[in-house]
Amino acid sequence: MNETAQIPANMRLSVIARIEAGCLGPEGDSHVEPFCRFANKSFAVFDQHFVDWFIIPRKDSAEPEFEYQIQKKRLSDEKTDMYLEMLGSSLADFEQRLNDRVCDVIEQYMSRYS
Repeated sequence: MNETAQIPANMRLSVIARIEAGCLGPEGDSHVEPFCRFANKSFAVFDQHFVDWFIIPRKDSAEPEFEYQIQKKRLSDEKTDMYLEMLGSSLADFEQRLNDRVCDVIEQYMSRYS
């Protein structure tokens, strides 16, 4: 990723990551809300030069796990990939890094709060 690129505030990528309670173990229903608050703080510095993060519970399995927006307008995967290519990445690489980061944050949360 090109971390030196200056992205105007109105062109930053909003990433909505929906977390299923089951990711947090058998008692995930009681952890998912506090985990999302914890994750939002942790993600605040991850790709902060071009992303605004919104980590929320996934309450409906019909909702996508990840959603991408610019100026509150939803982007298709194709348009998101084009955006990320301008920054030297791809949607596949970004989502791999995102999934890895989610796993790391789950481990951090569970080690502190379970």
